[in-house]
Amino acid sequence: MALRKKPAAGFTLIELVMAITITGVIAAAGAFVMFYLIQHSVYLPNNLNVDTAGNEIMDAMIEGYPGVKGLRFAVALTSSGNNNLTFLNADGQSVAFSWDSINKRVSVSVNGSVPVTLPYYLPAGMYIEQRGSSPFFSYYDSGEAATAVPSSVRRVKIEFQVRSGSGNFQDWQGQAAFTSAIAVRRFQ
Repeated sequence: MALRKKPAAGFTLIELVMAITITGVIAAAGAFVMFYLIQHSVYLPNNLNVDTAGNEIMDAMIEGYPGVKGLRFAVALTSSGNNNLTFLNADGQSVAFSWDSINKRVSVSVNGSVPVTLPYYLPAGMYIEQRGSSPFFSYYDSGEAATAVPSSVRRVKIEFQVRSGSGNFQDWQGQAAFTSAIAVRRFQ
């Protein structure tokens, strides 16, 4: 009986190189997707915290908070500045909102009380800033002309941004801008 030569078992060099190349391409794409997902799992909660803080500040200014009515219920503005606003609300309370440009915080004081930071839980590393070169508060009269005279104000525009850390997505931080305007009714 003649000995038969068995065919060689295994892979050729070309097959091995192709398998390693395909595996490398799949691993590179998987690493990119994994990095993207991990970055978003950190960024999205930071951005949600920024949105929540900004919305609560805007709500407190416009609608008020328990026991204090906001700008929607203003009967008269008593002082108006780029970084502060004082008004009397329908309950006769003197409410003062101010933005501290050094500590980058917004505070409220009712009837001259000690100012309280808004929102009360604002964590370290989260900042409230002016939006670009726009003032925190802008005031307009009935003809929509800018005014600084409190008795002439008929509309108040509130504009600010909130950021955590640097605010950059690349640093896994969040940032959001907020703008709103409220009519100040004139009671006679």
